Amino acid sequence: MKVTLGSLTSEEPCYGISATAVTRTDENQPKYIRITDFNDFGIEENHEYVTTDNYAEKHILKPGDILFARTGATVGKTYYYDGSIGKAVFAGYCIRFRFDEKKVFPKYAYWYTKTSAFINWVKGIQRPSGQPNINKEEYKSFEIILPDHETQKRVSGELDVALEKRKDRLTKANELLMSIKSVMTEKLSISLNTFNNNISFAIKLSKVLNNKTHRLDPKCYSDRFLKIIDCLNKSCYKTHKLKDLITNYISGDWGKSSEDISDSYVKCLVIRATEFDNSQNIRINENKVQYRAISIKSLEKQNKEIGDILVEKSGGSKDQPVGRVVFVDRLDYNNTPISYSNFLTKLKIDQNKIDPYYLFEYLRFVYNIGLTEVMQNQTNGIRNLIMDEYLDIPVIIPPNDYEIGQSIKDIRNRALELQIEAENKWQEAKKQFEKELLGE
Repeated sequence: MKVTLGSLTSEEPCYGISATAVTRTDENQPKYIRITDFNDFGIEENHEYVTTDNYAEKHILKPGDILFARTGATVGKTYYYDGSIGKAVFAGYCIRFRFDEKKVFPKYAYWYTKTSAFINWVKGIQRPSGQPNINKEEYKSFEIILPDHETQKRVSGELDVALEKRKDRLTKANELLMSIKSVMTEKLSISLNTFNNNISFAIKLSKVLNNKTHRLDPKCYSDRFLKIIDCLNKSCYKTHKLKDLITNYISGDWGKSSEDISDSYVKCLVIRATEFDNSQNIRINENKVQYRAISIKSLEKQNKEIGDILVEKSGGSKDQPVGRVVFVDRLDYNNTPISYSNFLTKLKIDQNKIDPYYLFEYLRFVYNIGLTEVMQNQTNGIRNLIMDEYLDIPVIIPPNDYEIGQSIKDIRNRALELQIEAENKWQEAKKQFEKELLGE
């Protein structure tokens, strides 16, 4: 039997508050839920909530309520409120549906919004007037297959279990990735304590005048930064500057539109920082890649090889400094040459001096302990890595650098396997849900 969402509600769906978000200063203040706060898997743990003082009683969420994103790039996204986050209200870009539990199990209605039937309906009905949007009357008209209550609870429970298993696998994967920092400090026999990170302190004028980049921002003179550099330099193993371990470095090329192919330009897949992730390799998403026309001369100049390292030199965000790295493990994709954007710099490693994969892991380590955050400036809102400072990074080279690189690679591969398994098992559970209800 098919019924509309509107026929299953206990009251009229409600639009959220058009109010300004402010910082929460008291645990008694309600959490203000906006469409940017949740994704298809709910709200992430350790999420930093905001609040608002301007709301009515009708905007307070109750367990079983479902929020629908009504506008923006993620229109159709939904969030199930189970009460575990405490008192909460919701923003104006959301529509709250409150269901009659005698008619439908609320969690079943929520999981139905994750099916291909709902996703395809959203794609077909949204109006691109400036930005996509769907109003409450349209959401009310969406039809769902409604089995008996026992079936609703059973299939919803199966997806709940699958979601918990996905979460558990991803948690274990994250724990493995987080362990790499301690593995590196142990293998390199160094101790990175929590150093003073004051943003206001006294320094000698001579130190500023001797700074070759003439920087005045306090981070680069901070006690924490200087002590970490000193800690790396005083390793019991030999240390070289990064610039002495590479044969050259060169910035990428954004090229021209992929339509501008000629005798001197070829179609390339251009790697950007969006292809960087927690794996050791370039992760390519066919739906998000950029194809561009790159000159043959530029490709020859790039001269990429397996084992090169790409460094994010520009871009970043408020919460993510530049300096991420990726290990080049492929030179083409579906027989299309790979290039890299002008926001990246390629390092060609001198493999006679250091194992490339170990250096890659070391540069990841450098990023994770916050060194690249103090090796950057900002121009027109864009973060830029100061390459002169970056290439002066002290690189510790233990006698077993290859073995260390491979042991960390094994950890990263185990984490990647868990991530892939988590996604595959979750997709299987969703397909089973749809197969049983939709016959698809």
